[in-house]
Amino acid sequence: AEEEDGMDSLFGSEKAEEEEEQFWEIEHLENAKAIPVYTDMLRGHGKRKKTPEELKAEEEAAAAAKAEEERKAAEEQTLAFRMKQTAQSLPTKEELEAKAKAEEEAEEEEE
Repeated sequence: AEEEDGMDSLFGSEKAEEEEEQFWEIEHLENAKAIPVYTDMLRGHGKRKKTPEELKAEEEAAAAAKAEEERKAAEEQTLAFRMKQTAQSLPTKEELEAKAKAEEEAEEEEE
């Protein structure tokens, strides 16, 4: 009788191991099925559709950003143009040196 009990417990633990193994196989398969779904959600495939109001708000924001970018570009062009104009109106180094030399000569003649 003791041998039968020993055999039952042996088979019982073997059966438990098989059940546990089956459980983990099923768990693994379920996880494997869930992974692509989760990955799609991360990629944005699971996103809800945007409402017309949200789409319009996004378009307006994009248009405002573009207008701001164009305004800044025009401002930079204007600034560059003004800097160029100012640079052209300033005397060159040679002109300044010639003027300084002429002033020195004028002072020497006075003395």
